[in-house]
Amino acid sequence: MRRLVGAGAVVVDVRPVHDIAAGHLPGSVAIPLRPQFATWLGWLLDPAVPIVIVRNPDQNPADILWPALNIDFANIAGELAGGIPGWRATGGVVHTIPLVRPDQVEATVLDVRQDSEYAAGHLPNAIHIELGDLASTPMRYPSSRSPSCAATANAP
Repeated sequence: MRRLVGAGAVVVDVRPVHDIAAGHLPGSVAIPLRPQFATWLGWLLDPAVPIVIVRNPDQNPADILWPALNIDFANIAGELAGGIPGWRATGGVVHTIPLVRPDQVEATVLDVRQDSEYAAGHLPNAIHIELGDLASTPMRYPSSRSPSCAATANAP
Protein backbone atom coordinates (compact mmCIF):
# COMPACT_ATOMS: atom_id res chain seq x y z
CA MET A 1 0.00 0.00 0.00
CA ARG A 2 2.78 2.45 0.88
CA ARG A 3 4.42 1.72 -2.49
CA LEU A 4 1.15 2.43 -4.34
CA VAL A 5 0.58 5.71 -2.49
CA GLY A 6 4.21 6.67 -3.08
CA ALA A 7 3.58 6.15 -6.80
CA GLY A 8 0.56 8.48 -6.75
CA ALA A 9 -2.39 6.31 -5.69
CA VAL A 10 -5.09 7.89 -3.53
CA VAL A 11 -6.41 6.11 -0.44
CA VAL A 12 -10.23 6.00 -0.33
CA ASP A 13 -11.75 5.09 3.04
CA VAL A 14 -15.26 3.66 2.55
CA ARG A 15 -15.94 2.71 6.18
CA PRO A 16 -18.84 4.20 8.16
CA VAL A 17 -18.36 7.75 9.45
CA HIS A 18 -17.84 6.71 13.08
CA ASP A 19 -15.07 4.30 12.04
CA ILE A 20 -13.35 6.93 9.90
CA ALA A 21 -13.52 9.40 12.79
CA ALA A 22 -12.02 6.85 15.19
CA GLY A 23 -8.93 6.41 13.01
CA HIS A 24 -8.08 6.95 9.35
CA LEU A 25 -4.92 7.13 7.27
CA PRO A 26 -3.48 10.66 6.99
CA GLY A 27 -4.31 12.10 3.58
CA SER A 28 -7.01 9.57 2.80
CA VAL A 29 -10.27 10.61 1.17
CA ALA A 30 -13.32 9.58 3.18
CA ILE A 31 -16.28 8.47 1.08
CA PRO A 32 -18.45 6.28 3.32
CA LEU A 33 -20.12 3.46 1.41
CA ARG A 34 -23.75 4.52 0.93
CA PRO A 35 -26.03 5.07 -2.09
CA GLN A 36 -24.17 8.31 -3.02
CA PHE A 37 -20.75 6.61 -3.03
CA ALA A 38 -20.26 6.66 -6.82
CA THR A 39 -21.44 10.27 -7.10
CA TRP A 40 -18.94 11.44 -4.49
CA LEU A 41 -16.17 9.31 -5.97
CA GLY A 42 -16.75 10.94 -9.35
CA TRP A 43 -16.89 14.44 -7.86
CA LEU A 44 -13.73 14.07 -5.78
CA LEU A 45 -11.27 11.97 -7.76
CA ASP A 46 -9.83 11.58 -11.22
CA PRO A 47 -10.66 8.14 -12.67
CA ALA A 48 -7.14 7.96 -14.12
CA VAL A 49 -5.54 8.03 -10.67
CA PRO A 50 -5.17 4.62 -9.00
CA ILE A 51 -7.08 4.18 -5.75
CA VAL A 52 -6.46 1.97 -2.74
CA ILE A 53 -9.54 1.06 -0.70
CA VAL A 54 -9.82 0.95 3.09
CA ARG A 55 -12.86 -1.03 4.20
CA ASN A 56 -14.12 -3.01 7.15
CA PRO A 57 -14.15 -6.81 6.87
CA ASP A 58 -17.97 -6.83 6.82
CA GLN A 59 -18.11 -4.53 3.76
CA ASN A 60 -18.49 -6.51 0.55
CA PRO A 61 -15.80 -5.56 -2.01
CA ALA A 62 -18.42 -5.93 -4.78
CA ASP A 63 -20.44 -3.10 -3.18
CA ILE A 64 -17.41 -0.87 -3.75
CA LEU A 65 -16.23 -2.21 -7.11
CA TRP A 66 -19.50 -2.18 -9.07
CA PRO A 67 -20.46 1.45 -8.34
CA ALA A 68 -16.88 2.49 -9.16
CA LEU A 69 -16.88 0.57 -12.45
CA ASN A 70 -20.29 2.05 -13.36
CA ILE A 71 -18.67 5.50 -13.48
CA ASP A 72 -15.50 4.28 -15.23
CA PHE A 73 -13.29 4.04 -12.15
CA ALA A 74 -11.44 0.90 -13.19
CA ASN A 75 -8.09 1.86 -11.69
CA ILE A 76 -8.59 0.25 -8.29
CA ALA A 77 -5.05 -0.74 -7.36
CA GLY A 78 -5.90 -2.71 -4.24
CA GLU A 79 -6.97 -2.45 -0.63
CA LEU A 80 -5.28 -1.95 2.70
CA ALA A 81 -4.35 -5.46 3.86
CA GLY A 82 -5.73 -6.07 7.33
CA GLY A 83 -7.61 -2.79 7.31
CA ILE A 84 -6.95 -0.17 9.96
CA PRO A 85 -6.10 -2.79 12.64
CA GLY A 86 -3.43 -4.24 10.33
CA TRP A 87 -2.11 -0.75 9.55
CA ARG A 88 -1.82 0.09 13.25
CA ALA A 89 -0.16 -3.26 14.00
CA THR A 90 2.65 -2.39 11.57
CA GLY A 91 3.20 1.00 13.22
CA GLY A 92 1.07 2.95 10.78
CA VAL A 93 -0.15 6.33 11.98
CA VAL A 94 -3.84 7.22 12.03
CA HIS A 95 -5.60 10.51 12.52
CA THR A 96 -8.86 10.95 14.40
CA ILE A 97 -11.71 13.43 14.10
CA PRO A 98 -14.09 14.21 16.97
CA LEU A 99 -17.75 13.64 16.16
CA VAL A 100 -20.24 15.93 17.84
CA ARG A 101 -24.02 16.01 18.09
CA PRO A 102 -25.79 18.80 16.22
CA ASP A 103 -26.42 20.69 19.45
CA GLN A 104 -22.68 20.68 20.18
CA VAL A 105 -21.61 22.40 16.97
CA GLU A 106 -20.07 25.77 17.77
CA ALA A 107 -18.89 26.71 14.28
CA THR A 108 -20.46 27.60 10.99
CA VAL A 109 -21.25 24.43 9.09
CA LEU A 110 -20.48 23.93 5.43
CA ASP A 111 -23.03 21.32 4.38
CA VAL A 112 -21.86 19.64 1.17
CA ARG A 113 -24.55 16.98 1.02
CA GLN A 114 -26.83 16.64 -1.98
CA ASP A 115 -29.78 19.03 -2.25
CA SER A 116 -32.29 16.32 -1.31
CA GLU A 117 -30.34 15.44 1.85
CA TYR A 118 -30.08 19.09 2.83
CA ALA A 119 -33.82 19.63 2.21
CA ALA A 120 -34.62 16.66 4.45
CA GLY A 121 -32.95 18.41 7.39
CA HIS A 122 -29.95 20.56 8.20
CA LEU A 123 -28.44 22.67 10.95
CA PRO A 124 -29.70 26.23 11.29
CA ASN A 125 -27.50 28.76 9.46
CA ALA A 126 -25.57 26.07 7.62
CA ILE A 127 -23.97 27.15 4.36
CA HIS A 128 -25.13 24.70 1.71
CA ILE A 129 -23.08 24.02 -1.41
CA GLU A 130 -23.30 20.58 -2.99
CA LEU A 131 -19.90 18.93 -3.10
CA GLY A 132 -19.99 18.74 -6.89
CA ASP A 133 -20.44 22.53 -7.06
CA LEU A 134 -17.93 23.44 -4.37
CA ALA A 135 -14.91 24.03 -6.63
CA SER A 136 -16.83 26.37 -8.93
CA THR A 137 -18.73 28.31 -6.25
CA PRO A 138 -17.23 31.55 -4.96
CA MET A 139 -16.96 31.42 -1.19
CA ARG A 140 -18.23 34.86 -0.24
CA TYR A 141 -19.41 35.33 3.31
CA PRO A 142 -18.34 37.43 6.28
CA SER A 143 -15.17 36.12 7.93
CA SER A 144 -17.20 35.64 11.09
CA ARG A 145 -19.06 32.91 9.20
CA SER A 146 -16.04 31.14 7.70
CA PRO A 147 -16.97 27.47 7.93
CA SER A 148 -14.77 25.35 10.12
CA CYS A 149 -16.62 22.07 9.95
CA ALA A 150 -18.55 20.21 7.32
CA ALA A 151 -21.65 18.05 7.29
CA THR A 152 -21.04 15.25 4.88
CA ALA A 153 -23.27 12.41 5.96
CA ASN A 154 -26.37 11.58 7.86
CA ALA A 155 -24.66 9.61 10.58
CA PRO A 156 -26.74 7.60 13.05
